[in-house]
Order: sequence, then C-alpha cells, then structure tokens
Amino acid sequence: MLTYSISSSRKTLTVITELSAPRYSQKTCHSFLKGGETVREFAKGLRDGNIESVLKVVLGLASVDTGLFGGVFAMYKQGILDKIVDYSDKYPGVYVKVSTSQYGTFYKVEPWRDTTEANITLLNSGTSTEKVVKVI
Repeated sequence: MLTYSISSSRKTLTVITELSAPRYSQKTCHSFLKGGETVREFAKGLRDGNIESVLKVVLGLASVDTGLFGGVFAMYKQGILDKIVDYSDKYPGVYVKVSTSQYGTFYKVEPWRDTTEANITLLNSGTSTEKVVKVI
C-alpha cells in the first residue's frame, strides 16, 4: 500500500482516485472538510437534497461530474449525516469517503484530526492499481 499525502491550508480538499483490477473498477471521492460551519453546510445540503449546489460552493467545484458524485444523493441516510455533524462538533475536520463501483456506493465518515495534511492510502498490489486522478 502507498500513502498519498497533500498539505492543505484550505477549508475543503477533494481527491478523486480510481482503482482498477481484473473485472473490477472503483471511483472514490475523498473529501476533507475543515471547520464546523463548512461541514454543517455540507451536511445540510445533503439533507436538503441540493447536493450539486453544495459540491460547487463548499468544495469549490466549477461543475459536478454526476457520474461520480451522483452516488452522494444516496447519502441521505440520517446516520451518515448525524456522524458528519457529530464529528464536526468534536474534531477540527471531517473526512468523507464515497466509493462507487458496479456493486454500489459505499460511504465512510471519520474525524480529520491533522487538518494541515490529507492522507489517503492507495490500494496497490500485483493485480490492482489505484491512482489519484484529480485534486480539487
């Protein structure tokens, strides 16, 4: 496994990765959100269903790739939203990971403790390769 690290002084940072293996592919959006207000705005937009506007404003995107971010709509589940808001109250930042493959969309929410640096573990082995395709 390889760790991809990037320094960040911004309130938001998004890293998009692609994983490929025989008969399998996956796109992952790694969003690092700093500060309670930014995180709550992100969660509120998810709750209200206005995800395109949230991604454009909060994450600083010029446009939204609905193929990748479309799965975020399913993030409506209250437990995920509660976790995002709860972590924003307890920690300096929140890490939200959305992975999409032919098997569905999966979410992970964790505290982001060291908000000066974002770290992503890339899954690389003899049969799989994950690479960073975009940093926003």
